[in-house]
Amino acid sequence: MQLLLLGVFTTSLTMSVYYAYIGFYYRERFAGGSWDVILLLIIVFFVIRLVLHYNPENVWFSMTLPPGQPNYSAWLRNSPLFIYGIGAVVVVLYLSWRELGHLQDRLQRLINWCTIGAMCALLFSFAMYALDVFYSHKIPHAYIWIIYTLKTLAYMVAFFLMWLGEFHLGRRLPA
Repeated sequence: MQLLLLGVFTTSLTMSVYYAYIGFYYRERFAGGSWDVILLLIIVFFVIRLVLHYNPENVWFSMTLPPGQPNYSAWLRNSPLFIYGIGAVVVVLYLSWRELGHLQDRLQRLINWCTIGAMCALLFSFAMYALDVFYSHKIPHAYIWIIYTLKTLAYMVAFFLMWLGEFHLGRRLPA
C-alpha cells in the first residue's frame, strides 16, 4: 500500500511540474523569455499545489472513504492545479490560435495547429481529471479506470502533437 501511495504521490507531483513547464513554454514562445503576470500566477499556484501535497490530512485514495463521501482533501489539493494548469493551457491555446491568423508560412501554420491540437487534448484530459477529482464519490469505481484511460490517451495525443510540432516539424524551420 505504501508503494502504491508513493506512485500516486509521485504521479501527482509529476503532473504539477508538467503544467508548470507549459507555463515556461508560454514564456519562451509568447512572452519573449521574460517573466510576466501570467507566468508569475502559474508559479504561485504551482508552489501552493506543492505545499498542499504535504498536508497530513490528505486522502490519496477515495476508495478508502465511506461510499458517497466526497474527497475534500483532493478538492483542496487539486484546485491550484486546475487554476494554473487550465490557465496555462488556455493561454497557449489562445495565443497559438491568434498567431495562426498572421502566419503565411505553411510549415509554421502546421506547427501552430499541432500546438492547438495538443492544448485541446490537455483540456480534454482536465475534463476527465475533473470527473475523477470532484465526482469520484458518485462514479462507480469501475468507471474511474475508464476515465483515467481516456485521460492518459489525451496526454499521449498531446505529447505526440507537441513532439510533432516543436521537434519534428520545428527542426525544419530556417534558423
